[in-house]
Amino acid sequence: MITLKEKIGYGLGDAASSMFWKIFGMYSLFFYTDVFGITAAAAGTMFLIARLWDSLTDLLVGIMSDRTRTRWGKYRPYLIWFAIPFAVMGVITFYVPDFGQTGKLV
Repeated sequence: MITLKEKIGYGLGDAASSMFWKIFGMYSLFFYTDVFGITAAAAGTMFLIARLWDSLTDLLVGIMSDRTRTRWGKYRPYLIWFAIPFAVMGVITFYVPDFGQTGKLV
């Protein structure tokens, strides 16, 4: 049986990650409409397409990671290999190029 202390510890362990992603999600809509300069409809469509793409890739990445067997474990290689691309994409996410509306959406 899982104790209350373990449940609270598990919940608090994920709280920081959850808070980060919620704040990121709320700020990104403000950023794309007010700072980046795209319309709210375009931003909403962009988020919809991103979520649909995410639903497909989650399945594929889950299958791929379940089938991974390395001497470093199942998930550690992905954490190591994708740390730098993830950081680069995090910076590019909030970069404001001098493009038109269509160029910014692409």
